[in-house]
Amino acid sequence: MAENKEKNENVKKSKKVDGRYRCFLGSIYNVQNSKVLVAENVISRKPVIIKMGTSFKPFYVVKAVVNASNVATPGSFAEPLKASSKEGFDVGCFFSWTSTIVDPIKYVYSSDNVGKIFDALLLQGLKNYIKERDYVTLSKKNFDINAKGAAEVLKKDLEEFEQKYGIRINEIRLTDIIPPKEYEEASRQREAQRAENERRLLETKNENERRELEAQSKLKVSQLYEEIATHEGVAKANSLREIQKSNLTPQEAANYDIESRYADKTQTVIRNSGNNGFTFPVNPIDDKAKTR
Repeated sequence: MAENKEKNENVKKSKKVDGRYRCFLGSIYNVQNSKVLVAENVISRKPVIIKMGTSFKPFYVVKAVVNASNVATPGSFAEPLKASSKEGFDVGCFFSWTSTIVDPIKYVYSSDNVGKIFDALLLQGLKNYIKERDYVTLSKKNFDINAKGAAEVLKKDLEEFEQKYGIRINEIRLTDIIPPKEYEEASRQREAQRAENERRLLETKNENERRELEAQSKLKVSQLYEEIATHEGVAKANSLREIQKSNLTPQEAANYDIESRYADKTQTVIRNSGNNGFTFPVNPIDDKAKTR
C-alpha cells in the first residue's frame, strides 16, 4: 500500500496524546488555535469536543487531539500511481489531496485502520479514472472529481467515507504524469523528423541564395561585357570617321559631320519605330552630295 509523502494527520491516526492534555478529574486550559480535543466522561463514556481556550469540568479524560474542522491537511503518494490509460499505455500519475476532519468524534472512534481503508479506496478510484482517459487528456492535469464515470463513483465513495469516518476530502489533484515508453519513443521520432525537416529547409534556402547570387553575378558580368563592347564600337566608329575626314577638304569635312549626325538620328528612329518595312524620305544632304 502506498505511503504518504507528508504525514496526513486526518487519515493516519495516532493514539498518543500530548502530556499537557492528559487530564483526569481536573480542568483543561489553553487548547491550541488549530486543535480540538475529544474527551470522554469516565462514568457515562459519552464523548464531547473541547475547543480552543475552553476550561472543562472534572470526570472527563482526553481521548485524542485532532485538527480543527477549518484546517485542511495535505496528503500525497510518495510513489506514482501506475495504471493503464485508455489506449493501453502504462502511465505513472502523481496525485495530491487535502482533507479536513469534519466530525472529530467519528474520526477518533472509527476504525484504527482508517488510513489503509482510505488508501485502498483512493487507489482503486484513481486507477479507474486513469483507465477511462487517454494520455493526452491526462497530461493536461485537469482532474475533475465531478466528472462522469469513475470520477463520479469515486466522489460518491468519498462522501460515504466522510459519513462513516468524519474525514472530508476537499480536492484531489493530478500534479504530474510520467509519459509511457511508447509515447516517449513517438515523441523522439517526431523531434528527429522535425530537426531533419529544418535541416533540409536550411539547405534548400542556402542553395537558393547561392543560385540567386550566382545569377546576379553572371548578369553583372554580362552587362559589363555589353558596356565594354558598346564603348569599343563607338571608339572604332569615331576612329573610322576621323580617318575618312582626313582625306577631305575643310568644307567636305564639315558636310561629313552633318551627314554623320543626321544618319545617327535616322538609325535611332528606325530602331525605335519597330517597323523595318517603313521607308524614310531621301536625305536632301545625300542628293546634294551626289550633285557635287
